[in-house]
Amino acid sequence: MKYDLIMPIAKDDIYTAIDNIPYIRKYLQPDCIIILSNKEIKSKVESLKGIIFFDENEIVPGLTLDAVRNVLKSRGSSPNRSGWYLQQFLKMGYSFISETEYYLAWDADTVPLQEIKLFDIREKPFFTIKTEYHKPYFITIKRVLDIEKKIKGSYIAEHMIFHRGYMRELIEKIEENENNSGLWFEKILRAIDLSDLPNSGFSEFEAYGNYIETYHKETYINRKLNTLRFAKLIFDSLPDQEVCDWLGKNYHMITLENNIQTIDRNRLYLNKFFRKIVHSNVYCEFLTHSIYHINRLRNTSEYN
Repeated sequence: MKYDLIMPIAKDDIYTAIDNIPYIRKYLQPDCIIILSNKEIKSKVESLKGIIFFDENEIVPGLTLDAVRNVLKSRGSSPNRSGWYLQQFLKMGYSFISETEYYLAWDADTVPLQEIKLFDIREKPFFTIKTEYHKPYFITIKRVLDIEKKIKGSYIAEHMIFHRGYMRELIEKIEENENNSGLWFEKILRAIDLSDLPNSGFSEFEAYGNYIETYHKETYINRKLNTLRFAKLIFDSLPDQEVCDWLGKNYHMITLENNIQTIDRNRLYLNKFFRKIVHSNVYCEFLTHSIYHINRLRNTSEYN
């Protein structure tokens, strides 16, 4: 199946995204990589071969960062999360200009480490199922789409393959909802509880996944992948090829989220992942690769 890959990119993620592109090409093999961002980013990516840049303020009529900010301000909420909401709406709104039936939304800070199949042999796309649960998401989804949470797990992963027709259908249903005024993205923002608005009040992945499960259940297949979301606790930046190859033996992808704070090395052992490493035969291999935190641990012998 042919598909394009879209990456909404914030300014802080641009260099991670650039380093990530070779891995995306190698392990995902999209027809095209499309970057959605503001004009400041264009000069940094326009020289990259095979990359298409779209101005985030010109993808969907009426959808801009200022438009999102204005709705938040009109509700008496801080506009600090405007960019976070905007990138969700961009993933949804791209369905109206997608030239491929399917398009893949991929987080700029998530690095694939082995080949990842997005469709099965019948050409049905996969959902990657995880375990997150955040109640405000489902309150908002109920208000704008009148559907309930459908599965035990979560559709929130670091990527999602969208069918452009189903996403357009979902947006049209939101537009038909008369409980809130404005364009579809404004209706979503106005449906979020005021207390949740400055934090995390909506998830495009949960909305789309539960919509598909409600109206098009047989068109997707649920699966799980091995992912390391909090790789920022180990690495300050994308590790070298040798380390990536080694990690790829056990993980499909790692994520280098900027909002993950570097923790004190003595607290590292509170993390189950690190305790497993330290008590396993791969500990020495981590040390030889000079991973940022591991090779600075003091008094490691007491833990072996």
